[in-house]
Amino acid sequence: MNIAEIRLLAGVMREFGLSSLSYEDSVFKLALDKSGASAKTPAVSVSEPEQTADIPLEPAEIPVPEQRNRLVPAPVVGSVYRAGEPGKAPFVSVGSDVKKGDPLCVIEAMKIFSEITSPCDGTVSEILFADGDLAEFGQTLMLIEEPS
Repeated sequence: MNIAEIRLLAGVMREFGLSSLSYEDSVFKLALDKSGASAKTPAVSVSEPEQTADIPLEPAEIPVPEQRNRLVPAPVVGSVYRAGEPGKAPFVSVGSDVKKGDPLCVIEAMKIFSEITSPCDGTVSEILFADGDLAEFGQTLMLIEEPS
């Protein structure tokens, strides 16, 4: 579980007015609780799973990519579009060179369109949504390969 997934769970808590939320799988256990904390900042408690013979606890060796990819997350929940208007050309495609601040896509939430801009200079290496998809808060929309 990474920080983006934890933030997503915290967003679910806010969206549905929950005071606590627990998540557990075979490797990870997480409990979020707002009691005693401010309403906007849930307290986070993470527990290590009990050691069993079936689950190897040694971290797997993760290859380090040579490319530097910057994630472009969705700042709000809404429908995401590659162009500013229907029928217009998309802002970017895979392989497009972008500068910091260039428009990448738009998200429509409650009839309000928010332009998502590039966080850095680079080249669009992946687009991870289809036109009209519902984007969740924190969901990665694109990857931008930064120059070395």
